[in-house]
Amino acid sequence: MELHPSSILQELQRPDDRALAFSPYGLGGRLAPEDAASFQTASIDPATLAQDVPDDVRNNFERARKLHCYGLLDYEFFTAAFDYALLVLEGALRVRFLTYYSDGIPVLKAGVKELLRPASFDEVRGAGRAKLLGPDGGIHPLPVGAGALTDWARREGLLIGTRSRIVDRVLSELRNHAAHPVAHTIIGPPDCARTLCDVAETINRLWGHDTPGGRLFPAPVRRYPTVAALAPEGRGGKVLRLEQLAELGNEAQGWDFAVFLAADTERLLDVRRGRVTFAHEPGFQTTLLPCEQLWTGSRQELIAQIDGGAFAGREDTVAHLDRLFFIRIDAGSIDLARSAADLLALREPPKGAWYALTADTPVDAWVHVRDHEPDAAAGHDVCPECCVVVRARLQSTAQTLALANASQGAP
Repeated sequence: MELHPSSILQELQRPDDRALAFSPYGLGGRLAPEDAASFQTASIDPATLAQDVPDDVRNNFERARKLHCYGLLDYEFFTAAFDYALLVLEGALRVRFLTYYSDGIPVLKAGVKELLRPASFDEVRGAGRAKLLGPDGGIHPLPVGAGALTDWARREGLLIGTRSRIVDRVLSELRNHAAHPVAHTIIGPPDCARTLCDVAETINRLWGHDTPGGRLFPAPVRRYPTVAALAPEGRGGKVLRLEQLAELGNEAQGWDFAVFLAADTERLLDVRRGRVTFAHEPGFQTTLLPCEQLWTGSRQELIAQIDGGAFAGREDTVAHLDRLFFIRIDAGSIDLARSAADLLALREPPKGAWYALTADTPVDAWVHVRDHEPDAAAGHDVCPECCVVVRARLQSTAQTLALANASQGAP
């Protein structure tokens, strides 16, 4: 059917009814077109690139954001935005590779070291059998595909974290589908918005920027002295800010109190065997984010500590990705994860076999040892199942202590 220009314009201005079904409360009902436009725009607000990301990358990514918003008029634009964002990410990896080596790319050609100074990424692709020299002396193929470029960014420390490694693999596979589509697929607005945010986080991280509250590359967290209190016999508990202590009534007189240096999102109370307990366990890493016990005692003692300024100025900011954990196995029993400081603080470190692992949380490290060693990991340095990095598999406590000392900078 032949369409006149006026008919095309009317069609482009008519909202797609399928897009109106998505709201902040989920799928169902219908939003007014203006509300749907506001919601879809807000869903990609976090997908914003840092100011020092090159303009070409920024402009390409802005096109993907615009396509997402146009999905309100044509539902298939969500799929177009999803696919195009993945191609923009590959382009960003290429740009970052070129800009990373300001003095030339160190390569090995026919056994001779030289510096490659390409004017474009096409010259990298055309460098033949040249090999890339890594900072540790390793020799690698020149990365030309999205997956190889992501691996390069990991080796150079541009991309960090272990959980985000899983997304590396997914994004690479999705990129291949976007570049070489076979089946006709439809992507909805939630998946499109999440992918735009993931791509923005990854691009920003390539240029050295974390994302506060991000899903893949969150910024270091701010920690504050926080009160946790337990009722007798673990019948209940409360978590309070220091200034809220006065709000507790006389019923809390016999409670046990502790002050932890913790992020405000940290869970400080847990339930074990039907009793409420502190989630933090001294000598082990049992909270998702780094947490320190600053003090423990009675309510009256705590009031005196607060009045004396014991916790003033104790706030800090800590990184929480790629942390080193030590886990001991002995007679089939798996210890909770320890940090290097936890291990070195032991007067008599227990005997057994040890794993040294890099992970984003102690739970990730512990679950890896329980579920993926030794079979699923199959001796890999990076577990193909959960992407936890195995630093060492150690058969003696002496070796483990030596590694813990080295990680703390001890001679």
